[in-house]
Amino acid sequence: MNLEAHILMEFSVTNKLLIHKMKICTDVLQLCNKGFTLIELLVVIAILVVMSGMVVTNYSGEQRSNAQYQVAKHEIEQIRQAIIRFQQDNLIRANRVSAADMSFLFERGSLAGWNKDYELGWRGPYMSGGDSGLVDIGDSLQLSGTGEAHVVASVAHERQRAIPDPFILAPIANGNAKVTTPACSENVTNNMCLFDWRFVGQINSDGPHTKFGRPYLIFDLTNKDRARIVSMGSDGVYDSAAQICNAGGDDIVECIYQ
Repeated sequence: MNLEAHILMEFSVTNKLLIHKMKICTDVLQLCNKGFTLIELLVVIAILVVMSGMVVTNYSGEQRSNAQYQVAKHEIEQIRQAIIRFQQDNLIRANRVSAADMSFLFERGSLAGWNKDYELGWRGPYMSGGDSGLVDIGDSLQLSGTGEAHVVASVAHERQRAIPDPFILAPIANGNAKVTTPACSENVTNNMCLFDWRFVGQINSDGPHTKFGRPYLIFDLTNKDRARIVSMGSDGVYDSAAQICNAGGDDIVECIYQ
């Protein structure tokens, strides 16, 4: 029996006892002239306080989860619009290292600069906000969306310029889909954890954030029917490898051109 059910049962039993005593007091007033005892009143008050706390906690958790979902949807739309603006300006595709790599939205790199005569070229940054640093991600995850973000097959993609979603989670060790207790702790060589974030400009030996969001992922960017943006959701696990524009698990998925 879970805690809530146990409390409800105790509350029910206590109510029955109090109702029974009220009836006795009504029938035999001279034997109950002291009314309810202080202990009985304190027990009822304590149970009510606990139950109200459980309701408020559950409601707050649901509100927070819904708020994070709405923030993620909004940020995905901002990323989608930025990608469309980038594609309109540039005839060549961005050279991306990983699904989390969004450096092309913030830095020109090797792309040609803006040519006002031809009205072509890079004229970013295409994102005015949301750039929160550098993240490590498993190289098992492919740009097509196959593979797993929490697995290093050969060498991890380190310090990818990325945008975090609003679902705050600790880093994980290679091969662990979800956060463990204790959470993964990075070392100075940066080869212990994935989804550990650093500020732009920091190097591997710099200490990462203790907790941060999981990076948004972009797949099939050159395929207009399949190009999509994915948030791994509140559990931080990529569940949509077998999907295109439909979400798996608690992922949030949006196709870019549909």
